[in-house]
Amino acid sequence: MDKINIIGKECFDEFTINKIEEALGDVKEKYNRIFNINTLKNFKVVIQTKPKSGEEHLFEVIVNIDTQYGLFRSEKQGYEILDIIDQIKNDLERQIIEKKERIKAKRKYPDNA
Repeated sequence: MDKINIIGKECFDEFTINKIEEALGDVKEKYNRIFNINTLKNFKVVIQTKPKSGEEHLFEVIVNIDTQYGLFRSEKQGYEILDIIDQIKNDLERQIIEKKERIKAKRKYPDNA
């Protein structure tokens, strides 16, 4: 799985798209370092824009990372797209680290021991 599939990015400028791809690319790299590059099945990002009165738009971002170790998911809303992406990045990285720790603990203390 090489590509992060971002749906809804066409409403942003190139700079913003690059920042989104860079931040989510960091999550993908962290996953690949911790687990294995071949265990990532799908990395999907959906960005929805909900118009509000005035100039501001409410953004809803949903990220699903489907892997052999389960689904990592984060969903956030806000008015600043890059702030939302940073929150999602932190949330997903935390989930990945917690999963790694749970797997490590299971190896160390198996259920049937």
